[in-house]
Amino acid sequence: MKPTALLLPLIVTILAMAVGCGEDSTVAPRSSGDESVLDQSSTPAVLLQVEFLEGWIQGDLMPPLPADPIRCRITLQLTNMSERRLYGLRVSLADVYLVSTGELLGTLPLETTWDGRLEPLETEIVVVEKEISPNYIFDPVCNETVFLEIFIRIAGPEPMAFSTPEMIFGCSF
Repeated sequence: MKPTALLLPLIVTILAMAVGCGEDSTVAPRSSGDESVLDQSSTPAVLLQVEFLEGWIQGDLMPPLPADPIRCRITLQLTNMSERRLYGLRVSLADVYLVSTGELLGTLPLETTWDGRLEPLETEIVVVEKEISPNYIFDPVCNETVFLEIFIRIAGPEPMAFSTPEMIFGCSF
């Protein structure tokens, strides 16, 4: 086997990790003689830095009780850590966990007016709110400590998960 044939997979792997996400974000499988180089792309955690700025979650238990009494608003700072434009980013779901037991209380649908784009090395403040649902999601756990695991889709089938700090689940009666 030629020395260049041994270096090719290493070079392709390094280039694939440097490419990032967005346009031409992966290196397609190629063949070098009898060796195959697999498709590789950067992981979401390398591409995107997420910082929690502020947030709250509460139950609106004032009569008349709405079908979906849970309200939530989270402000995040997102930074594109790559030198490629990221687009199609979505922050659409968050799981809510009770800190005392680790129990999953339910999944909140989230919405934002953000366009889902970050230029290379750009930082943007993104506000997400719980989408009002016609369905009951879970019982509000008034005055209990919870945290949210927010799912951010960048590219590929697996979203990036980000956990917020602990918050008191407030309620209004």
